[in-house]
Amino acid sequence: MYSAMISIFTKSQNLRTYFAVYILYALILDISLWFVAEAFAYEGYIYRFDAGKTLFSYGLALSLIFLHLRYSSSRISGMFCQGIFCLFVLPLLIYFMRSDSAYSHAVLVVSGYVCLLLCCHFLARVPLKISFRGNRYIFYGSIAFLSIGTYALLFHHFRIQFNLDLSSVYETRDHFIQNMNPLLGYMVIWQGNIINPLLFYLAVNRKKYLFIFMIIFFQAYLFGVTGMKIFAFSLFFAYLLARFSEHLRIFLPVSLMAVVAVSCLLYWYQGNVWPIGLFVRRTLFTPSQLTFEYFDFFSQNPLVFLSDSLFKRFLSYPYPLPPQLMIGIRYYEGASANVGIFGNSYMHFGALGIFLFLSILSIFLVFFDKMVARKSENSAAFVAMVATPIVSLINSGFFTVLLTHGLFLSIFLAFFVDFSNVAENRSKKSV
Repeated sequence: MYSAMISIFTKSQNLRTYFAVYILYALILDISLWFVAEAFAYEGYIYRFDAGKTLFSYGLALSLIFLHLRYSSSRISGMFCQGIFCLFVLPLLIYFMRSDSAYSHAVLVVSGYVCLLLCCHFLARVPLKISFRGNRYIFYGSIAFLSIGTYALLFHHFRIQFNLDLSSVYETRDHFIQNMNPLLGYMVIWQGNIINPLLFYLAVNRKKYLFIFMIIFFQAYLFGVTGMKIFAFSLFFAYLLARFSEHLRIFLPVSLMAVVAVSCLLYWYQGNVWPIGLFVRRTLFTPSQLTFEYFDFFSQNPLVFLSDSLFKRFLSYPYPLPPQLMIGIRYYEGASANVGIFGNSYMHFGALGIFLFLSILSIFLVFFDKMVARKSENSAAFVAMVATPIVSLINSGFFTVLLTHGLFLSIFLAFFVDFSNVAENRSKKSV
């Protein structure tokens, strides 16, 4: 029953390769942070050599790589662990090593990730049968209803506008936030993060070229109206994760290494700061910086205890401003500073909150694992449906990702579909 969930560590001949890839990725991150500190020193980035921190960080990284290879699974939960590990935990260790961040905060993040890893591993052994057969009419009907509603509301409020300039997204985003319908804020994220990436993967695999063009066009419209940068990359990010889901432990770090290396070379040779600013600083190191700043602030000030969430009607919030604005004013001269699941969990319940929220996340992920296992051996389409929420977890809190960013919607849709025919159709055509 659990043969598909076994660790990749069973193939001992790959052990040295995996270790080499991850250590090389850490070294490239280390070099890239030097460039980031040079180009973005005004944002508080520094590159300080400390022999003790260097030995501690790389020792911690080696131990963590061993645990990651030993306990990560090959299904949806494994993909989330892999994404969090490569996009957040390893960059955070490098950021910690070259900054003045506290040892205890780095250990807390590593311990939280180990908690997620082990919870997913051991919960997978709990017997759970999901016999719901699903209903494709509900599945496609839900997608059609949400898609038509989303684009109809967008057109009603904003008509046709295409601002595809990544350098001016903040003005576009401010205009969208000021003029949007509250429900539309949820719907556009569900459309751009969940529905469109899934439809794009299915269209590419079935070689429906007209649908591919239409999905790209409508995704571009989402980006052009909202200014949300993730919409510019989510289709291809989700497709690549789904396409290489069976080899993600090599594909993801190697791909990130290539992106980081090219970005650094462009900055070094041409002085082009845009790639290193977007793909290295913003994607890999800003979440680490924000997490440590949340740790620093809430270790010295009152915790929030969910008083800024759905429970705010019943709880007293201890600050005059929302957390992201308060942290932004203190550390970023007024910019909104959203943080990922680690910093957000700490803000609510301290160190206990990290273990609590990551344990709850593992329950959702293992439930998804078992649902996918009961429905189809081909889990790639499910990967496309939940790929973007991995990035969201690095930049937003758990409940925000669950509701606003569509993780719960993914689980709901997964109840009503079986993607096994995707693989079957493709194999018949190849014969």
